[in-house]
Amino acid sequence: MDQQIFLAVVVSACVVGIARIFGRMRGASGSPTRRAGGTHLTPPAAVLSRPRRARPNGKGDLSHIRNLDNLIEWLAEDRDQALWHDVVTSLNYELPSTFGAVAWILKQPDCQNAVAAAAMEMLGYDYYCGLARDPGIEDPAYGLIRTIAERDANEGFPTHKLADAPTFNRAGLLNACLEANMQLRAVGVEPIVCAPVSTLTVSPKGRRPAMNTLLDEDTFLGWA
Repeated sequence: MDQQIFLAVVVSACVVGIARIFGRMRGASGSPTRRAGGTHLTPPAAVLSRPRRARPNGKGDLSHIRNLDNLIEWLAEDRDQALWHDVVTSLNYELPSTFGAVAWILKQPDCQNAVAAAAMEMLGYDYYCGLARDPGIEDPAYGLIRTIAERDANEGFPTHKLADAPTFNRAGLLNACLEANMQLRAVGVEPIVCAPVSTLTVSPKGRRPAMNTLLDEDTFLGWA
């Protein structure tokens, strides 16, 4: 009987030890979790504790970046369009501060067509092409939609520095916008926003976005 008790204690201790080892291994793996309903990445605590580092292309010492309160100041200094594209597609659009940063990007003369097109997709441009009434100030995205629409109808966006991300469906977005416009006009109603034909019928050139900037709710983390 004593021998059986001894063996039971040994087996129990081994099980606990193995569980602790696997627990540590899982905790150190640092695999990010994906936020439901979007592509915003929530990094593990291990990533949050890493020191900031300079960009892979050597531009800028970003050790001073602690949060996104000074995001616009940072973007004004680093006008890399691939970075701007990452910001537009990575920020959390449930936060009011996001709309201020994206509005600033869209109003810049050097904001590339590929950046604006990515913003259209994030904002759901085709939805507004199907509206007959101004949604008002309660909808912060509508101001950005108007900014894009005005540039589309006038000077447009430059196309020579950045190509589309590989997964971006330019033709699909344009067709959705045109379809939404057509459905309203079929019943004699003019949409509040026209399909951005000038912006979406061109093929921007340049390098493709790296899409590797890590942003948390209010913190710049670095590059993957």
